[in-house]
Amino acid sequence: MKYTMLGFSQQIAADYGLDLNDLAILRWFVDFKESGNMRSMKIDGDVYYWVFYEKISEEYL
Repeated sequence: MKYTMLGFSQQIAADYGLDLNDLAILRWFVDFKESGNMRSMKIDGDVYYWVFYEKISEEYL
C-alpha cells in the first residue's frame, strides 16, 4: 500500500477531507514557495504568501 500521494500523507489528507485536486494545489504551493519566487510579506513575525488563482489555473490547464 502506498502511504503518500504527491508527498502528503494519505491518512492525514483523508482526515481533513482532502482529495487529489486539493493535494495537487498544495504540492504546487509548496514547490513554488521553495523556489524562492513566491511573493511573501512578514506581518507581526508571521510570513504570509501571495498566490494568484490564475497562476495555479495556468499550471494545471
